[in-house]
Amino acid sequence: MASKPVTLPDRPFQDYIDNNNEILRAMKLYPDRFLGQFTINPVYARESLEEIKRCVGSGMSGLKIYYEVKINNPLYYPVIEKMADLKMVILIHSYSGIGRGGYRTKYGNLYPNESTPEDFADIASRYPEAIFQFAHIGAGCDWQYECKILKDFPNIYVDVSGSNNEAGMIDYAINYLGEDRLLYGSDNSYYQSIGNILSSDLTDAQRQKIFFGNYNKLLIKGGFNAD
Repeated sequence: MASKPVTLPDRPFQDYIDNNNEILRAMKLYPDRFLGQFTINPVYARESLEEIKRCVGSGMSGLKIYYEVKINNPLYYPVIEKMADLKMVILIHSYSGIGRGGYRTKYGNLYPNESTPEDFADIASRYPEAIFQFAHIGAGCDWQYECKILKDFPNIYVDVSGSNNEAGMIDYAINYLGEDRLLYGSDNSYYQSIGNILSSDLTDAQRQKIFFGNYNKLLIKGGFNAD
């Protein structure tokens, strides 16, 4: 899956269009290798809905967004409603500051608009028909706390990517979230991300689900298939 979110604040919407066009070019050059996700900024309400229509019409299969606003900000409501109609995944970066002495820091996040587990729980309750991807529990965050908060929201899928994949994280996540809600991701940290799944106490069938099967089922809901 290829994507290029805009990671700098207060950028013009043309930056989002340009990034989406880069992914579309990659998809066209290598159609057997890449599926593409588009990016938008809900602050630009009309432009975002128009860009979703354009990108989906060009064959893109999901949404990836960064820290523009929190996922439960009302600015996202029209976008989420559109994505729910399309049955496509909404992936957004998230974080939860590491706790101390059994207590989580108030946020501990680097950016004020980072979406927390509580933000995801709030929006998943409002839109149970939408498909959310919580990225990423291997990023040096309080992944135990995240799994506990997200446990009761079946429309939130969790990817295990990040550069701080601690031992025991996958087994813990399986225990709280189940084998059908975990998605593989690397965040360009390949040996940690793959090694942590291979070294976990999983069956081959469970590994296959995390590496491929779970996400492919989500793609099929939106009319795509990675087979």
